[in-house]
Amino acid sequence: MKLLIILKSGVPYELKSGGQQAVYHMINYIRHRIDISLLFPYQGDDNQKRVNELQSNWANVDFFIFKEKHFNKDNIFKKIIIKIFKKIFNNNILDNQLFNFDIPNAEYLEYINYVIIKKKIDIVQTEFFTTINLIYSLPKYVKKVFVNHEIRFERIKQVLENSKEVTSIDIYKYNKTKSDEISAMQKYDAIITLSNIDREKIIKEGISSDKIFSSPIGIPNTEIDFTFIHKPNTLSFLGGSGHPPNVNGITWFLENIWGKILEQESDFRLNVIGKWSPICKNKFSKYRNVNFLGIVENLSEVLPRTIMIIPILIGSGVRIKAMEGINAGCSIVSTSVGIEGLNFKSGRDCFIEDEPDLFAKRILELNNNWSLQETFVKNAQEWYNNQYSIEKLGSERISIYEKIMER
Repeated sequence: MKLLIILKSGVPYELKSGGQQAVYHMINYIRHRIDISLLFPYQGDDNQKRVNELQSNWANVDFFIFKEKHFNKDNIFKKIIIKIFKKIFNNNILDNQLFNFDIPNAEYLEYINYVIIKKKIDIVQTEFFTTINLIYSLPKYVKKVFVNHEIRFERIKQVLENSKEVTSIDIYKYNKTKSDEISAMQKYDAIITLSNIDREKIIKEGISSDKIFSSPIGIPNTEIDFTFIHKPNTLSFLGGSGHPPNVNGITWFLENIWGKILEQESDFRLNVIGKWSPICKNKFSKYRNVNFLGIVENLSEVLPRTIMIIPILIGSGVRIKAMEGINAGCSIVSTSVGIEGLNFKSGRDCFIEDEPDLFAKRILELNNNWSLQETFVKNAQEWYNNQYSIEKLGSERISIYEKIMER
């Protein structure tokens, strides 16, 4: 079986986002059992260094890196029009990053088809919303699979539901994106979601259940010293400002919850781990005891024994940050969306609360109950190790590919 995986954002090797980790760890497992080719656009010389390192580590994976051969005036003009369009229709409710305005490069589409022929590909797999429309240029004779890391129209719907004012252009954007997304998914031979919840949501939109497979992703289990040592008054949040749901979640937490916690425990501190823009950090500078640590290469130095908060209000799929917290021995307080897809039970594996007052109350309760923190950590790790081992998830994904080939 020959599988071509097409990515839009370049090589998945920095592992500084949940999406990159999801792609990397799955490929890293299945590459020993499937003939894999990886195709993505050239992202500059700095990125090329990472590509070279990954190629060295993945000697059994073929890399195809698209680089435009000559300057294309039409593409530059299109990008300018798109930029103007976004600026005109931008508002405070819906972020530009929600929408797939990208116009494919004709040379890039030709390159994809060249690789399909050259490698005699059996299955073409596109990943993430930004590649979904490539379906319209793929040849009929190959199997076509879309890995849906996040249902984009569901995310937009959640943004609108959490907004005080919704305009006509907001409604237009939502309906247009939903229609385009569903229409593109209908064209694929198979859709892979990262959770059963997302699978059911797509089925409700009229896509046949026979072509939708739930195939969760995970990260390798990390062996840690399980001697539980309480780390009082310390919260952790993992994720950067490049992902709008993270900004939305932290804003909600700081505006509605953080003050309630500091009223009870004034020396509480929140460590925000990940790359955050100067604009965001300046916006949040008015809040006390919030530390932006930037990108931390070794999470074991900052995460273990802290209380991880996942105040995410919008999105679908599965949060890799939750898996990182479980592996690091964190006890977790999350919203329903933040822990969606992991089938955790509030009060057994973590606390799940969507109301600000209760979210704050659970954090304070955990902070003062070391035994409960340890129970959460043990229960979450036991469940995760049994259900989300990369070996189990990788084998399930290969089984899905085999079923697709049989059709």
